[in-house]
Amino acid sequence: MGKLCSIIIDGDNSVNITSLRLVENLAILTFLTLNLINCNVLMRGVRFSFEHIGKKVVLKPLSPREVNKDQNKMRMKRDEERKIEKKKEKERKKINEKIKSMEKLFEEFKYVFSKDVPHGLPPLRATLPNWAAYWTNLEESQEIQKQVGKLIEKGWVRESMNPCSMLVILVPKKDGTWRICIDCRLINNISVRYRHLIPCLDELLGELHGS
Repeated sequence: MGKLCSIIIDGDNSVNITSLRLVENLAILTFLTLNLINCNVLMRGVRFSFEHIGKKVVLKPLSPREVNKDQNKMRMKRDEERKIEKKKEKERKKINEKIKSMEKLFEEFKYVFSKDVPHGLPPLRATLPNWAAYWTNLEESQEIQKQVGKLIEKGWVRESMNPCSMLVILVPKKDGTWRICIDCRLINNISVRYRHLIPCLDELLGELHGS
């Protein structure tokens, strides 16, 4: 089953016993039976052999060094599982604390949110642009992939399946490197412009003069 376990076989007993933890971890099916299981066990020195479904199985015991190594490996694995579980528990507590703090914040400022929520998203005003990418040679394609990969690693951008796509173009710098630029003209053409532009700083200072 691809899982490591330890089983102790005592040659002086007629019954071999394993722990309940082993049965639960390996999801071994157990059942109650009153019938004896035919198993011919032969002890030859330090090895145990028996027949199972017509096949001969030989069990070779571990040496003391191998037993110690096996126990240490299982102990390290259990310690690692406990550390992971403690880490997950801390993360769950942090998430629950954040959720509670957000609930308190929403309750405090619930008057800000309108009760009349529109159904669905607003209708599309235009067709979203989804043009083919600009033609690039091999060097430019590799440079674009390199820079986009760095942005993804830093968490500044992420992969998206959005049908709206912006075109990418490389612009050379003075030092010979490339600057990646986004051509947003297509999306700007269908964007709704603000009727009231943001005033300039000089205009604000002029209005405040003498006040």
